[in-house]
Amino acid sequence: MRRNSEALATLLGIRRTGADLFRCATGNMMAEELLLRANLLAEKLSTTNGRVIVPSDDPIAFLAGIAGCWLSNNTAVAWRKSSMNSESLAELTAASAMVRWNGHSNDWHLDRLSIPPSIQQPGDLIILTSGSTGKPKGVALDLGRVAANAALAGNRLRISSASFWAVDADMSLISPLGHTFMAWSNQIPVQHLGGLDWTKRNELFAAGTGGYGGAPLQIRELSQRLVGVGPQIIVSSGDFLPPALGASVDARFPEAKLHKMYGLTEVSGRLCILPHDDRQLHPAAAGYPLPGFEVVIDGANDAANPGEISVSGPTMMYGYWRTGGNFEPARPVFRTGDIGFVRSDGLVTVSGRLDDVFKVGAEKVDRHSIEQALQAELTGHEFCVLPVIHPVLGQTPALFVASRDDENLPSRAVLIRAVRTKLPNRYTPSMILSAGQTLPKLPNGKLDKQLLIGNFSKLPDLYAKP
Repeated sequence: MRRNSEALATLLGIRRTGADLFRCATGNMMAEELLLRANLLAEKLSTTNGRVIVPSDDPIAFLAGIAGCWLSNNTAVAWRKSSMNSESLAELTAASAMVRWNGHSNDWHLDRLSIPPSIQQPGDLIILTSGSTGKPKGVALDLGRVAANAALAGNRLRISSASFWAVDADMSLISPLGHTFMAWSNQIPVQHLGGLDWTKRNELFAAGTGGYGGAPLQIRELSQRLVGVGPQIIVSSGDFLPPALGASVDARFPEAKLHKMYGLTEVSGRLCILPHDDRQLHPAAAGYPLPGFEVVIDGANDAANPGEISVSGPTMMYGYWRTGGNFEPARPVFRTGDIGFVRSDGLVTVSGRLDDVFKVGAEKVDRHSIEQALQAELTGHEFCVLPVIHPVLGQTPALFVASRDDENLPSRAVLIRAVRTKLPNRYTPSMILSAGQTLPKLPNGKLDKQLLIGNFSKLPDLYAKP
């Protein structure tokens, strides 16, 4: 049974008419245009009952595409072309069709795929995780839950003073999608920064009281490359915000409010919120859980011995799509793979991930501890520490540094001393490598760890003379 446009507008928090709802390099979209395109697609899909691949290369078409799938009771499979080819995605999610917006005819093109029909599974949106583990999977979500989760976050952060909200990641990912729905629930138009050079970005933020949502690496670049006025509201999401980076952004944009979010695709977006004032009091914390969520620590619950974070709540996923079109239903409690602890007042601190702890010889090393030890010396530069293969020890920490200003880099001796004065010798990076001018990023703005680890032997020593 087909759903109606009024229900869709209510679901997405759309109440703006006659004004731009979303802007990007390919054009602007009002609410009327979103609903028109969504209804056109719903007509095309009237005889389809299954999963439909929706490409994300055009953000406006993508948003209208997932809305049209919802109207027609089909499941939208979000596809960013850099993640995998359409054939592999169709096999992963057992998709039966793919749609594309044709700007010349102002209509949708529908391709039927030769995928055997499969049992209908719950969920009306499938988002492919970033693949930072090297094993991408499809997360089955409910579009209404994603929108509700975003609205909850927006209510906690009070972002309504922003005249526009900027995002800078592929729309097929939960973070920019959540930012978009959060803005819409507060009647704020969204500006996608993809395709805009830094001159235009400077003009954009100089012209209005803008907000910005993105990953810490994106926020770092924004603070370094914007000239003059910046966002009035900044929300860090998608990865851990190091306290030193938060302090640096506070100093760069003293009039701005920098809020922090912690979340996962599996919870439909946000799990914890840490407003600006609380973040300044507790810079290492992830935040307080959104209403209805319960966070449980597996093991010891203290800073010295963090345990794995498990969560349950009202906007959880339905399950995973894995290789070969196999659907794995979600369990009542989701184990996140993150480690941390919860204070008695509910404040959650995330210390890292289980896979961020590795062994050097027979002893454990946490890469985030090394990064924290180096933060003061490498302020203003992008860097990370990752485990790489070692012929004797098995693994060893390697420091990757990206810099546009090599003259102001500290010496090797200074960096080594910074680690050894704070941590045991096994934490000392055995190699310091140049990663170019910027660290490689996944489409959601997170660090592409797999690319660095896989290519570390090809990168030059940071201090090697040409």
